[in-house]
Amino acid sequence: METIEITSNTQRVIENLDGSTLRLIYEEFSNAWAKKLQEQGNVPTFYDHIIKDGLTLFSMNISSIPWDKDIQSIISIMENFASREGIEAFISQMINWYYGRYVPYDVRVKPNEMLQTDLDVNFLKKPGRDAMFTMSQGRFECLKWKDEILFKTVYDLAMYQMLMWELKPRTIIEIGSGTGGSAVWMADLMKSYGVESKIISFDIIAPQIKYNDVTFLQGDCNEIEKVMKTKILEKMPHPWLIVEDAHVNVYGVLQHFHSLMKEGDYLIVEDSESKQDEIDRFLKDTDESYLVDAEYCDFFGHNVTCSFDSIFRKMK
Repeated sequence: METIEITSNTQRVIENLDGSTLRLIYEEFSNAWAKKLQEQGNVPTFYDHIIKDGLTLFSMNISSIPWDKDIQSIISIMENFASREGIEAFISQMINWYYGRYVPYDVRVKPNEMLQTDLDVNFLKKPGRDAMFTMSQGRFECLKWKDEILFKTVYDLAMYQMLMWELKPRTIIEIGSGTGGSAVWMADLMKSYGVESKIISFDIIAPQIKYNDVTFLQGDCNEIEKVMKTKILEKMPHPWLIVEDAHVNVYGVLQHFHSLMKEGDYLIVEDSESKQDEIDRFLKDTDESYLVDAEYCDFFGHNVTCSFDSIFRKMK
């Protein structure tokens, strides 16, 4: 039986939540987040962007913050720079992190009584729809598969496994490897399905890991023809699943694979909200050869996925 090591964070129950305590929490949180981001290969999750904004707000105004006063005085000063709701949410985020993984029951169910504060430190328990999606890759730590980081949302992980069972792709091409976790996950998933599938994943900096049925390549999307040569692609068995998650030369990358794709192959463009112009151009230039698979885009609600209207099936 595995022994769980209880860290010093475990017993951090803050009884007197004042400005000096908050400054300590802020400094530790900031250092921990910077280390975490480095371990992710400096690839941020959706929620990392929000954390960065909060830390930047505090660091830019650190000399103006009355650390010798109470929390409400600090919030009042910070309201000059951001909304009260946002400030309270970020402070609560840091406090929840500071508690650590293992927390006494009373702190979970009635934290305000335990801390003698009117700050809502339970905001993470009742997030709105947008906040839930933002946290869906992980609120602080990232989702992992076999200790490898996954940058997909929980919604996309569920959607992918259904689509991959339906499609049973013989070839999966991932443009944008990150740290390699999603390619490893897809290889394991296809093996569990009993489908012989080859995964090719490339990035400008290739992951330094080796895994069965996965080939990691170093390559620049601006030179996509050199990375994924046509004569090699022509030999790869169909159906294909192509996942674009590199954010570089999107139109050129999609065009490169288009002529080699066959009816029934799938093309997914992740984080597509910022890529709409290139997607529109690609669809017009390919004579509307692709249709959006609305079942997967809207499985958890309209476009509750990082692939806004960009889970495509090649139709002709």
